[in-house]
Amino acid sequence: MQRSVTDNLLVNIQLDTINPTNQRVNICGQVTRIKNDQFILKTITNVTYLFNKMDVRYIAQA
Repeated sequence: MQRSVTDNLLVNIQLDTINPTNQRVNICGQVTRIKNDQFILKTITNVTYLFNKMDVRYIAQA
């Protein structure tokens, strides 16, 4: 996670239960740290996700 923030990489992330149907969400974008364990991911289509480090199931460089 640290490398994706410092190197401003485009990443694929899977988040646990962030939507109302309790399904996992796969998103692609760039991650920015806003607090110690809080991050923002902005997608190519300008959708923004706010999440905690504990919400991440996996992260991979896109």
